[in-house]
Amino acid sequence: MRILFLTPHGNLIYGGEKSLLLLLRELRARDVGVSVICPEPGVFVDTLNAEGFETVICPIHNLTKRTALHFADSLRRLWGVVRKFNPDIIHCNSASVAQIAIPVALLHGVPVVVHLRNDLLRPAAKRYLVTKASAVIANSVFTGSELKACIDQRKRHVIYNPIEILNSNPMVQRVDNPMVLFVGQIASIKGVDTFVRMAAKFKDCVQKATFVLLGDEPYHSKGYLQEMKDMAEAMDVLSIIEFAGHVTNVEKYYSAASLIVVPSRKEPFGRVAAEAMMAGRPVVASRVGGLPEVVEGNVTGFLVEPEDATGFAEKVEYLLTHPDKAKAMGQAGRERAVRIFSPQEHADKVMGVYWAVSR
Repeated sequence: MRILFLTPHGNLIYGGEKSLLLLLRELRARDVGVSVICPEPGVFVDTLNAEGFETVICPIHNLTKRTALHFADSLRRLWGVVRKFNPDIIHCNSASVAQIAIPVALLHGVPVVVHLRNDLLRPAAKRYLVTKASAVIANSVFTGSELKACIDQRKRHVIYNPIEILNSNPMVQRVDNPMVLFVGQIASIKGVDTFVRMAAKFKDCVQKATFVLLGDEPYHSKGYLQEMKDMAEAMDVLSIIEFAGHVTNVEKYYSAASLIVVPSRKEPFGRVAAEAMMAGRPVVASRVGGLPEVVEGNVTGFLVEPEDATGFAEKVEYLLTHPDKAKAMGQAGRERAVRIFSPQEHADKVMGVYWAVSR
């Protein structure tokens, strides 16, 4: 079997790219031929090439009134790539590349699988996607819920994102100065302001802690990082908050943290929560989107209403002052993550979709 992947980013590595890389490794181990089309060169293409995966650069433009000529050129180029590789299946790593992939797949008579990684589909795009794709994979029940009323249920599959299984250090609660960790884009949708307001409630608390934020602001949120730093300064909490920026060794921080907070306003899946659980750490997360499917409330962590800084602070304080409970939740999270988010489990289910559409 030969699979040709289309992904919307060649120069960024977000959750979708991490999931794709783990899937590619599993498919290669099963002797499945894989190649990846990216719209531009960059860090993700370099990562794929370093691991020996074949990549092709092909500009991808969706159709709008202003991009008709670029869309036609993208169609022509992609048609040539598909003709050259002659894949058994085309797999779109995001719905954002489905508009161009589906017509090319239909012209070649090749089944196309679309990975739905968020719930931001425009109505017209959604109708096109669900009526033309051979199968749709949603990364959570929440993400796929919009498709229930307008798709043949045999086409719709819920397959959780894969998380790399790393060695998990035993949970050691730092009693002198524990770390409470945030990982993600520094953007409003991730609830960074809620994290800062939560941290402020520990400013004069007997239970001392350091609140660390890992991540950079994305291109669409320029200025937000400085806004959050100004907010922290105004609330007089810069002494307990650290904006650490982008790091390459996030696993080191997971291991050092006492718990991870995911205060997102919107979250199709909840990759950071799943990574934290895989690292054996308890999670305090928003009760929103796909997060309740990842975090089992009162078992692997706690769920709090989004933007409720007081609610987050209460759960964080509880875990910091009950280290045995925090350790038990971390262990339960690790067991749950290995069971349902392993790359092997993910690849097994994706292969099931491939066999179904290729019959």
